Amino acid sequence: MKKILTIIVLLQLCLICGCNQQPQREKQEDTVAYQTEDDESFADGELPFSKSLVDEIQKSISDTNHLMWSDIYGIWFAKTDGDCCIAISTANFYHSQVDEGFFLIDEKLIVYYGTDVISGAILEGRIDLFINRKNKAGCNISCLIDTTLLLKDCPADFPDENSDEALYTLYDPYGKIFKVHNCDSLELIYVGFL
Repeated sequence: MKKILTIIVLLQLCLICGCNQQPQREKQEDTVAYQTEDDESFADGELPFSKSLVDEIQKSISDTNHLMWSDIYGIWFAKTDGDCCIAISTANFYHSQVDEGFFLIDEKLIVYYGTDVISGAILEGRIDLFINRKNKAGCNISCLIDTTLLLKDCPADFPDENSDEALYTLYDPYGKIFKVHNCDSLELIYVGFL
């Protein structure tokens, strides 16, 4: 009798463990498929961002500086008196009223705001003065960001300006500002609070 009871218990344990392993295996396969699709998108040029901008976004996502860790990153053009600059900043929510579109990279929400922003770092002179020359540089954003490839609806589970994160959390965005030389060349000129 003990032998039969032991066999039944062992069979139940095997059944339970087998059922628990199946969803994990499917989840791993989904993750691999997601990565493969992304890799194919990178190769096929299906991303809305230029290669140099994607490289900088991925560097920001994987940055070991804990201040750059976020689930949401904003991209916007820094308004200066001279050179064209683009910023990648952390955020705890996105602004649905002013975004141009969204994209997911490494399961992080990348929000493009199609406006020039006067950054506090620029106003306070924390960025080198050479970006504030009087000769206004043209900034061709179409070679950096193809807005037709952006998602127009935000993927679920990311907070917007009406969420608790936005309404009840003090947050100082941290980020990087790059001088845009051309679509293939971004020069890091500032890292810090924006």
